[in-house]
Amino acid sequence: MKKFISFLSVFLICSLTFGQNNRQIEEGNTAFADGDYDKALSHYTTGAKEYLELNDSLNYGQSLLLVAKAQTHQYNLKDALETYQSVERIGKNIGDLALVGASLNAQAICQNFLGSPEESAKISWQILAGATSDTTYISDAYTVLGDYYYVLKDLDSSLYYFQKAITLDSLSNNHRSIPFNYARLGECYAHRGLNELALEKYLSGLEWLDKEKEGFKLASLYQDIGALFLTMYNIPKAKEYGDKALALAKEHKLKNAQSECLILLGEIAMSLNDYGTAQAYFTEAQELAALSKRKRQLLITHNLLAGLWLKQGLLEKAVPEMLAADSIYEEMGPDVIVSVHELVHARMNIERGQYELADERISRLKSDPSLQHSPYLTRQLLNLSFELERKRGNLEKAIVELERARVMDDSLYKAEQNYIVQDIEAKYDRANKEREIAQLDSANQAQALKLERKSNQLMLSVVGGILSLLIILLILRLYYASKRANSEIREKNQIISKNLEEKELLLREIHHRVKNNLQIISSLLSIQSRGIEDKRALEAVNVSRNRVKSMALIHQDLYREDNLMGIEAHEYIGKLTRSLFNSYRIDEDRVQLDTNIDELRLDVDTSIPLGLILNELITNALKYAFPHERKGHIMIRLQQIGESLELEVADDGIGIKNAAHDEDSASFGTKMIQAFANKLDAEWTVDSANGTSITLQIKKFKLAS
Repeated sequence: MKKFISFLSVFLICSLTFGQNNRQIEEGNTAFADGDYDKALSHYTTGAKEYLELNDSLNYGQSLLLVAKAQTHQYNLKDALETYQSVERIGKNIGDLALVGASLNAQAICQNFLGSPEESAKISWQILAGATSDTTYISDAYTVLGDYYYVLKDLDSSLYYFQKAITLDSLSNNHRSIPFNYARLGECYAHRGLNELALEKYLSGLEWLDKEKEGFKLASLYQDIGALFLTMYNIPKAKEYGDKALALAKEHKLKNAQSECLILLGEIAMSLNDYGTAQAYFTEAQELAALSKRKRQLLITHNLLAGLWLKQGLLEKAVPEMLAADSIYEEMGPDVIVSVHELVHARMNIERGQYELADERISRLKSDPSLQHSPYLTRQLLNLSFELERKRGNLEKAIVELERARVMDDSLYKAEQNYIVQDIEAKYDRANKEREIAQLDSANQAQALKLERKSNQLMLSVVGGILSLLIILLILRLYYASKRANSEIREKNQIISKNLEEKELLLREIHHRVKNNLQIISSLLSIQSRGIEDKRALEAVNVSRNRVKSMALIHQDLYREDNLMGIEAHEYIGKLTRSLFNSYRIDEDRVQLDTNIDELRLDVDTSIPLGLILNELITNALKYAFPHERKGHIMIRLQQIGESLELEVADDGIGIKNAAHDEDSASFGTKMIQAFANKLDAEWTVDSANGTSITLQIKKFKLAS
């Protein structure tokens, strides 16, 4: 339905022109932009009657298209279909092919969403068989056929017709629907699990947009890209595009798009366990969906709020949301969001102790093809499977599901996925810049032609005056001298830019290869640990693996950031602590982490020793401070105070004096901390009054420029 409404809105906005001003139509447009579709429909209907009384058939037919558009936004598809059929009759009576084509395209889409895909295809073939010379309607018919075959899950045919629509619009230089057709291509590839190819198509759609004039289209594409990144379980990129989409949707007062963006951002917040932010997003999205009567969005928000409450153990709040979702679901029937609905029901079954029902739902979801292509939904399903087996007491099966989830959360695994995404985005940015350069070149050529014409006119006008001729020659000489100078400067700038790009690419490649080598070492240590039975030796190997990971995270960030010489301390420490918590299988509900990290970008020479020191201190706290499932807190603080950098790692555990740990291992760790502290010219103190607190005053550090 979202694609249907987007297609009709763009088509009608771009194709309708009224012969004279009509206040009712203008007020209807204002109400429609504000999302008040009841009011818009009232104004459009009144405006149409005025044109009918004036016997103005053309504008009457065009105003009826707006009436039908408002009806579709109210989800009154049957009424909208009848209105479009009336427009078709009017167009045929007055011989206006534009009205006929617009109404037929809209009828085809209505029939598709009313459950009559064969009728939809029949109308589209009727358009293609017509005598119209306007390629717009042919292109739109191809788009409708692409949607029709997508509903039938015939993705090959769907891809074929979307590509034909793009090709036809490209040849006629009609940019109107190309971005949406690229978005549909992206959906087809995503449905097949070809997420990288889907991303390329979405970004190709962005290239065709006039970003200053088509913000409403840009908002839709950004939201689609953000949703794809969420499917790929790339949370940072999903949030980046989700934030962009929401800002544009608010700027252009697109309430439907706002609701979609809020749902996306809410799911991102929930995946990060930021429940307060997620609740705020879902609640606002639900309010917007209720105002605009969006049943699909209401169903999604009820499901997501129910899942949010269940994750927090608030069954009494989840039940009303689940009942509301069930009511809407029964009214709408099965839809593409059936997986979300089933996931929440499975979580509800687990909370109520209905383990057999939960097992049945989870088994059905595992066989769902759409779930197999969605790492994000797969991650949720792994978490549900873990919770089910844990509550059943099947600890071995629970650990297997937890290990699978941990692999998906592994930062080095995600770094490889991010590298693929960055490569695709780099290609898009390069194509975008090349297009901008081409546009500038065209503008410069036009400007050069104007200057040449002016020069010829000046020369003709001063034929009778030698003085004027000398002035013109002097102007021309200065002009060509300036042009040569500008050309030389431009060539030098290009050489400098090329050298800088090559050096930056080389440095990125170095960091990437270092990261890969460290990852290989980490993998070798992991493989080696599987055959070690001695607990002390196994622990030593795992500790070494974590040290390697702490360095790999630094190089991972360096080849990904714009600044290749430093990393963001807050982001790096967050990744490091999450990696260590996962490595030692520490439940964050048992040992809570508090951080106070200044916004600092640290140089590489500072980041590596500091990261290894942090790795040792956090590891010691996780291993020894909280024995026998004891609960507690770990606090990490990194602040720049004057000319020093102050690092503190504290816990409220049993204290360093009572820690029962391996002396040799501890001795090596202490020596390593001392060695790196000396490298940083740091003084460190230990306080065991209440747990353990280790503070380093670092005098020798460097911030990245």
